[in-house]
Amino acid sequence: MRYFLVCGCAMALVGCAAGGTPTTPRDAGQDASSADVGAADAPLLEDAPEQDDAPSGEDAPVLDDASVPEDAAPDEDAGPDDDAGSDVDAGGVDSGPMPTDAGTDAPSDAGCVGPADCDDGNDCNGIETCVSGGCRAGTPVVCSDGVSCTVDECVDGVCVFTAEDSMCVAPLTCDPTVGCRDATCSESPCRTVSPQCGCPSMQGCYLDGTGARTCFPAGTSAEGDRCDSDICSPGNLCVNVHATAGMNLPMCKHFCDGHGDCSGAGSRCLVNITGSTDTVCTRHCDPSTNAGCPAGTYCGFFTEMSGRVLTDCQGPPGATGQGGTCTDDGDCQVGFGCIGSPTSQCLRWCLTPGTVGGICGAGSACYGFMTPLVFDGREYGVCDTL
Repeated sequence: MRYFLVCGCAMALVGCAAGGTPTTPRDAGQDASSADVGAADAPLLEDAPEQDDAPSGEDAPVLDDASVPEDAAPDEDAGPDDDAGSDVDAGGVDSGPMPTDAGTDAPSDAGCVGPADCDDGNDCNGIETCVSGGCRAGTPVVCSDGVSCTVDECVDGVCVFTAEDSMCVAPLTCDPTVGCRDATCSESPCRTVSPQCGCPSMQGCYLDGTGARTCFPAGTSAEGDRCDSDICSPGNLCVNVHATAGMNLPMCKHFCDGHGDCSGAGSRCLVNITGSTDTVCTRHCDPSTNAGCPAGTYCGFFTEMSGRVLTDCQGPPGATGQGGTCTDDGDCQVGFGCIGSPTSQCLRWCLTPGTVGGICGAGSACYGFMTPLVFDGREYGVCDTL
């Protein structure tokens, strides 16, 4: 039997980020020293000399609107600005082009002939180039290896990733390739079979959608439970036991390395997980009562090549009842098996062959098999008419 891993939840890795103390930005439109410039209560200027003394024939410089005080008369010389904190350029003369912000694509005003004229000596902020006689900033180097416990930095234009154990939860240490792991664990990155190891506290070792092992917050569903809305507890895996391809019927099965890891007479370490080397146990259950299997599944008998009888849960059960034709157990209702050859029919499982009535009903008896079917210390038979 081969089951498929049920991918019902997304696994996220927790990264670490450095934090800092937040600061409150100033109003982008002013600085502290010029906050009151232009206010209604600004001191009035003393009487200024008339401009009759200005040389004839010369035009007075024209000021930008922002540099003309509101209270100044249009024919008066406002004189130099006495406010030491003002950002207004005396005379309103443009002081020249502002330097280009680093990192933009627009060429700066620094003149250049070739790239060497623009090189700032820092390869980590990008390689500067000379475009149309102006220096242009390069693209900064971005360093990220995707490993949550490494310090990612650029040194001389080269990315360096340094493992940092303090970014892991003890007793885990940082593996620069796989992240935080338990160096004392015999399996990498973690052990699936109980007792598990390699994952932080409150997490379990599971399989992702590709069959690879990964640590993930521990679930609570036990072996044999449905896992539609919750992942399984550590040591168990949510797998699809639906007999039809493309349909989903999730159930928790127990990880195992050998039969000794499985519990119950019908539980054997035989189920391979697609895309993985991990295996899980078949489920110990009772075909006559369906005990041990979750809702939507049925318990059936199987036989190893050695002849050993085992059980497992599959689904969904069929709708055919006593005496109806069938091709396998999946055609029959819960508590029935598909019995007979070459023509098979759904017959109810029963215990203690030779018993008349009981679970089989009036006019029927529990019949045993030519080779007695003994499981978990009890002999099973099927109901049929007398």
